[in-house]
Amino acid sequence: SAGDVDVHDRDRQTTERVSNSSAGGQSNADSSDDDAPGISGDGRYVVFSSNADNLVANDYNGVTDIFAYDRQRRLIRRVSVASDGTEANGRSTYPAISGDGRFVAFRSEASSLVAGDTNAQPDIFVHDLKSRTTKRVSVNSTGGQSNGASSRPTLNSDGLYVAFWSTASNLVTDDFNNRKDAFVHVLQSGQTSRVSVNANGAEGDGDSTSPSISGDGRLVAFRSDASNLVANDRNGVNDVFLHDRKHGSTVRVSLGMQGSEPGGVSFEPAISADSRYITFASSASNLVPGDTNRVWDVFSYDRAEPLTVDFKPNDPWNWVAPMSDGYVGIMLKSTQLAQNEAADLDAPQIDPLTCLLYT
Repeated sequence: SAGDVDVHDRDRQTTERVSNSSAGGQSNADSSDDDAPGISGDGRYVVFSSNADNLVANDYNGVTDIFAYDRQRRLIRRVSVASDGTEANGRSTYPAISGDGRFVAFRSEASSLVAGDTNAQPDIFVHDLKSRTTKRVSVNSTGGQSNGASSRPTLNSDGLYVAFWSTASNLVTDDFNNRKDAFVHVLQSGQTSRVSVNANGAEGDGDSTSPSISGDGRLVAFRSDASNLVANDRNGVNDVFLHDRKHGSTVRVSLGMQGSEPGGVSFEPAISADSRYITFASSASNLVPGDTNRVWDVFSYDRAEPLTVDFKPNDPWNWVAPMSDGYVGIMLKSTQLAQNEAADLDAPQIDPLTCLLYT
């Protein structure tokens, strides 16, 4: 049977499948096979990748596409298409949707989505559900295409800021570290900037990935194994950092008690729309008191009151998901949920009342 994408309404206690055709027919292949679905702030729009070719008419490309499902109108649309509707000639994955539900960002290996795509690299694209146009955003500030692969896009609330990571060295000037870096592209101005830098603007000496951007587009959380983004970073593992695009500052949020260095890997950050909370997963046992379970946990950092909270001390695997209005999305792979393989879930985006499940 094909893997589907479902939405659970926590208020009404209902679950509905959204990886359907507009007529309600079920898909003929897996959806969200190796990435996670996304949901708009009001829960109306759900985006996901699918290998199915029967969700929309004229799907003949034989590759994974990105779809947007309107739960209110019960209509589905393929968004990994060019502005004139031409289908992608390469695989598209890692969808993300803006909080207002208008813009969908995704990664694609296709060269047919925009004119002049000749770099033979996976790029980041943004599709406007209102105007039905598609734009490539993994470009430099003059529109020049990247010379490296880009992935894992995330959008702010109104979709005007797109964060992603890239191996490219030509998206900004003075990129000489030969590492994966985190970037932000501004749709209106076309400006691209690197955010995986220290407070002096120096580039990281390690890989920086998994960006998550705040609702207003000002703050970006990301994971990095760089040792020079903040002072006294000597633990030699991935940490979670927060970059302020307005002030140019970068701080480490995956800190142990009394500011000590974390004793384990931290990754998959997610920042709330209001910028107050940053959640992340970590193997460190010294972030909060009494962490003796020797497994990965999910933590939340409160910027208003710098305090790290351990959400689930008894679960062997936890994943965080982007949040809205201060809510934290946590997917657990644990004995509490692992009654069947459905417990092995990817981390979705959620809103306070609706939760996405991949089964």
